[in-house]
Amino acid sequence: MKIKDSKNPQLKWWSKIIVLSTVLFAILSPNAYADAPTSGNKAYEKGDVSKAVEKWRKSPKPEAAYRIATLAGDGKIQGCDVIYCTASWYFKAATGGHIPSITHLAILNFNNGYKEVGVSQLQLAARWNDSLARDLLGQMDKAVPEPDLYNQALQQERARQLAAEIARQQQQAQVAQMLGYFIGCGLGGGCALPSGNMVATQPAPPAAPLVSPMSGTRFSSPNVRISVQ
Repeated sequence: MKIKDSKNPQLKWWSKIIVLSTVLFAILSPNAYADAPTSGNKAYEKGDVSKAVEKWRKSPKPEAAYRIATLAGDGKIQGCDVIYCTASWYFKAATGGHIPSITHLAILNFNNGYKEVGVSQLQLAARWNDSLARDLLGQMDKAVPEPDLYNQALQQERARQLAAEIARQQQQAQVAQMLGYFIGCGLGGGCALPSGNMVATQPAPPAAPLVSPMSGTRFSSPNVRISVQ
């Protein structure tokens, strides 16, 4: 796919696809930066590039598309154009939530004459805290945006983990009280079964909603997992 001048409305539509797809499906799953499917990796390690590509093509994981794009960029896939075929696979990985693919797609565009598009994509990747994108923008003396999308995702992940911990503690308290109740019943010679919840629980605080940078509307948590230390 040839990327046209940034003034073209089709390009603006194409750029929105990356933004919205990345926000909705990108980055907060432990698998977001994991290797492509094991079967493809094993085939590649044995030197069977064709079989590896075949396995990766069948995978829905963005990491698989990233691996194909990398091979295409190195000219290792027969019949796959080094520029446009590579760009299409990076694009597929990027819209699936693979942030490094946004950066590599930006580099590809920038080096092939689409400098404004490349810079725009680097700034998007920088908002997801991609270190390479941030470094390149700095080297070019371009504005380096704050990692707002990354920070929002991190905040929501922390809220999710807090809610999960509260739920776990409440469940443990429920089980402990029920065990104590039945032990007491056994020692006391029996008693009626309890009805309803024995422990009054407070609802877990809701995760802070994210806000779409495109529309300003709320949307669900992106398919991203950020490790919280």
